[in-house]
Amino acid sequence: MAATTEVTTQTPVHAGRWAADPAHSSVSFRVRNMGIVTVTGYFADFEGSLVSDGTLAGTHAEGTIQVPSVDTRSEKRDQHLLADDFFAAEQHPQIRFASTSIEPDGDGLKVVGDLTIKGITRSVELHAVPQAPEPIEDPWGGTRIGLEVSGEVDRRDFDLNWDVLTPAGVPLASYKVKLDLLLGFARSDG
Repeated sequence: MAATTEVTTQTPVHAGRWAADPAHSSVSFRVRNMGIVTVTGYFADFEGSLVSDGTLAGTHAEGTIQVPSVDTRSEKRDQHLLADDFFAAEQHPQIRFASTSIEPDGDGLKVVGDLTIKGITRSVELHAVPQAPEPIEDPWGGTRIGLEVSGEVDRRDFDLNWDVLTPAGVPLASYKVKLDLLLGFARSDG
């Protein structure tokens, strides 16, 4: 059993080029509102890719999110997020991620990379869990893999500083933002 786990974490992405399939993927974030409820938002327009030589050291992940595609199920809130208080989407229409290292971590992988939001780049750590030990052949002749990726960032690290406090001193929107990416990839190099 230990040998299987070792193989899975050491070859989580088989050699090749992989492109995120938006129809089978989602990019979301969660923020506590007034400390009492969690609000989930999504980005509908994004791209992601993995390039791997079959080793962790030789695996690189990248992604780009189009900020104007944000959707929190509240048009007023979405417009506020696009404004200068938050993403300043007119000046900074994209969020970018590029991995700098990937290594085994518990039941999955620790993915460290540069996250750029609002023109500010910070190193972040994400946890990725491969969804199958081997690529899956789909009914149309393609090859697919899946990853569940999670992490947490402090929005103030990216100049997303807008703040209103409740009478009890609780931020209207929490500083910590949880990231959840459910990513289906299709092999893109044949």
